[in-house]
Amino acid sequence: MAMELIGSRVLAPYFGNSIFVWGSLISVFLAALSSGYFIGGLISDKYPRKSILGCIIIISGIMVSVLPFIYPSLNSWIFDYDFGYRMNPLIASMALFFLPGAGMGMVSPFVIKLSAKRLETIGNLSGRIYAISTLGSITGTLGSAFFMIPTWGTKFNLNLLGIILILTGIIVGIPKKVKS
Repeated sequence: MAMELIGSRVLAPYFGNSIFVWGSLISVFLAALSSGYFIGGLISDKYPRKSILGCIIIISGIMVSVLPFIYPSLNSWIFDYDFGYRMNPLIASMALFFLPGAGMGMVSPFVIKLSAKRLETIGNLSGRIYAISTLGSITGTLGSAFFMIPTWGTKFNLNLLGIILILTGIIVGIPKKVKS
């Protein structure tokens, strides 16, 4: 959610803050998450390893960290080419946010797969994981809207989110020492 709010600041200077911008952002993030959930479920069943989850998080973090360097020229190109006031923000949202959003969507199915110990408790487990995820989204939304964006701006926050994802991926992917 933090990235979605920051995304509005990425698009606003080029395409405004219209219903088309917000509709594009929300739709792209939902499509990205849906794709990520699906692909994450498939990959986690085939390769249920923390190292794979760590790599997915790191790659998502790298994609987010690159955004401050590419969004000005990409948005300018889309604005200059002018696909129309409805399509401009949709194309920009897809180009900038779909892949990192899908990567982040892959995390929840992986966490559920790696955390599941018994089939009888998977409903409880998945409920707790999605509850924690939603609380994180609420925290990210309020933190971004009320503190991070007004204090540090768009580019800094994209870099910060990317770094947090990369560090999280490294921590998740590091194998724990096995006791002998």
